[in-house]
Parts: sequence; C-alpha cells; structure tokens
Amino acid sequence: MIAIRPAGARGVTRSDALLNRHSFSFGDYHDPAHMGFGPLRVINEITLAPGALIAAQPRANIELLNWVIVGAMRNAAADDDSVLQAGDASCLSAGRGLDEGVANGSDEQTATVLQVWIQPDRVNAVARASRMSVGDRDGVHLIASADGRDGSMPIRQDVSVFAVRLRAGGRAAHALCLGRRAWLQVTVGSLEINGLQVVAGDGAVALHENSIDMVTRSAAELLLFDVSE
Repeated sequence: MIAIRPAGARGVTRSDALLNRHSFSFGDYHDPAHMGFGPLRVINEITLAPGALIAAQPRANIELLNWVIVGAMRNAAADDDSVLQAGDASCLSAGRGLDEGVANGSDEQTATVLQVWIQPDRVNAVARASRMSVGDRDGVHLIASADGRDGSMPIRQDVSVFAVRLRAGGRAAHALCLGRRAWLQVTVGSLEINGLQVVAGDGAVALHENSIDMVTRSAAELLLFDVSE
C-alpha cells in the first residue's frame, strides 16, 4: 500500500525570514493524525531568506539530519564557516547535548533545507557530527545508516536514509525487506511511486510493499527512509 500526504496538507509556520512546512506536528503546528512515522519525529522543509538563520538552541537525544535542496546552508552553532551546498547532507547526533542552528550560507539567495529529526535508540551518548556530499550525481545514494556502511553518515537508530536523484526518464527501485516500511519525501520535481503520481513537497508511506519502484518523466529528487515496523 502506498498512501500520499500531499504537499498542501502540510502545516505551515512563517516569519519575516523563514518559511517552514511541516510534514509532522512541530512547534505551533499540531495535527494528532500526523505525529511522526516510527522513529521519524520531524520532517520540516525550511526556506531561509538571504542571510537568515534559525538561532542556535540546545538539543539532546535526537539525530538531526539536514539535506540541502536549494542554495547553501551552514550550521549557525559551528565554530567554522564551512557551507553545505545543494546535494550535501549533515548529521548531528545530539547525544547528551549540543547546540544546533541553521543559517543561510548566502546573503544574496534563498536556501531550502529538509531537516529531519530521528529518535535515537539510546540516550545520553557522546555527541558527534558528520557530513557527506552526493553533489549532482544521479542514482540511489545511502546517506545515513545505523552502521555507517558504504561511507554513509552513522546514526543511532535502525533507519537507512537514501537520497534518490533521477534525470528525466529515469528509473530506480528499492527493495523493502520483510518487517520494513518506508517514508518518501519528494523534494524536487515529480515522479511515479509504484504507479502513483507525486510532486515536490508530497510525502508517501509504503506499507506491506516488497519493492518501491520510481519512474520519472522530468528530473526529480527525494529522500527515502527505510525503517522497521
């Protein structure tokens, strides 16, 4: 079964410099029907005005994954000025505590970032940070996993996160093992997932499926979260 959560059904909060679209309940947006998906607690699509930032705040016992969709992003709490570009990802395993904030890496262009919070499988671990880049490469790329396999960023939960980037006319498939399910979040373009049409901003739940088949007519990008039931 594939169920679609349309982009327009997401919650929205905004300020002068920030537009935040919430797939799940977050902050002032509360929807009891959408409180998360397994250990996935937050999926926010954040659009930052040029030079804008979300001020650093203390975090603990959460895995914070950022995927840059458009523009550039930097960690507002980091000591360095390193910038992530579109196709780059970062992960902060907050563990027993660290400061986290997001800033636009440009004073001239807007930036859009998908931020995901994952509940860890242990508490009060040592905080750590990692990053990786997919760049403009097409295909299915493992960007985060419990064991850090294939060069992916390690996270403290039984979740595998894949960035899927397909050109026009592209195809890809992801096998779901017994006892696994998936959430897919479309970030760019449109495609078909097991025959159902989805567009940027849509979320899709895959339950009791053996395979997730993705077909594009135009270029598309999404994140796929493979989680246990």
